[in-house]
Amino acid sequence: MRRLAFALALAALLFVIPLQGCLPTTSGATGGLESVSEVWDYLGREYVEPAKLNPQEMSRAAIEGMLGKLNDPWTYYIDPSTYQLQQKSLQGLYYGIGARVSLDEGNLTLVTVFPDSPADKAGLKAGDSIRAVNGEPVSGMANVQEAVLKVQGPKGTTVKLLVLRVGQTQPQEMSLVRAEIKVPSATLAKRGDIALVSLLQFTDRSDVEMRLVLTEVLNTGSRALILDLRDNPGGPLETVVNTTSLFLKKGQIVLTVADRAGGKSDRKASDDGLASAIPMVVLVNQHSASGSEVLAGALQDHKRAIVAGSKTTGKGSVNRFVPLKDGSAISITIARWLTPSGRLIEGNGLVPDVASELQGEELVSWAIEYLKPK
Repeated sequence: MRRLAFALALAALLFVIPLQGCLPTTSGATGGLESVSEVWDYLGREYVEPAKLNPQEMSRAAIEGMLGKLNDPWTYYIDPSTYQLQQKSLQGLYYGIGARVSLDEGNLTLVTVFPDSPADKAGLKAGDSIRAVNGEPVSGMANVQEAVLKVQGPKGTTVKLLVLRVGQTQPQEMSLVRAEIKVPSATLAKRGDIALVSLLQFTDRSDVEMRLVLTEVLNTGSRALILDLRDNPGGPLETVVNTTSLFLKKGQIVLTVADRAGGKSDRKASDDGLASAIPMVVLVNQHSASGSEVLAGALQDHKRAIVAGSKTTGKGSVNRFVPLKDGSAISITIARWLTPSGRLIEGNGLVPDVASELQGEELVSWAIEYLKPK
């Protein structure tokens, strides 16, 4: 299973604006799909236990079966409640416990706990792992999206978690009341004359937030910049392009999109970026996915910054959310993206210029030393 980090809000996707309505019919495919309807008709007329014939559940099973045959982890079905929660998370706002997690060997491991969140107030720390949600083992869930979104829910409701704390041998059950969580995209910390900017995830407003942060960086006399993309799961394509452009010169390629027909189109920076000259180091890890791989890959290819850390996830697809008539949706891979030099990231990941096993603040300290005047 892919090891991905997620806020309890947003799936790891580089995606475009959702389509409204139905998908176009694929030429030549109707013969096979007619058989699905034919089977349903036979079941309805002849199956011995008609009470088992639940149209909603069987339709979902048929959809999941079709998508599963593609063997594409980024093309999947989203039930109505999950889809509503997911759309809210794109705005950097959701109801949950206030933590970012990674899915590792069937467990949700807390990567970051947001201050003053339900998770923080309950004493949860980075490194603690969630083994079950409302009695359902995380190990039995289909993917990290399902696990994350089961932790979310309406404001003021309770979620029961089975948690194994760091340093303990037995998990304990904890009940947390979901609250409104506002997740900032970009945060700024100063390390002397070096600015540490952490881009936690891409939301609809990430480019605006990043511009504000970078303006403060430049106005306060920072000599260099560390851009921390570790555990960043990606987000909307337009926001990713606009954010990456803040670090590039006018006309430089951000990424190349390769469509199903074999066509390729470049997305370029429209103007000189606000931070296109300040010395930089970019930090990544195995949970840096999709949009964060776009950003790191562009800066690496243009030799705009040194990329340090561990190999990234390898999510090099563009996805579209397609709402269905019953309120559910599907995520469809509609294109692949390449770095400016033409590298395919899907399944490969981004290899840092400087490979390092350092974690947390230790890698930040390495970057500070690297950026010191020689």
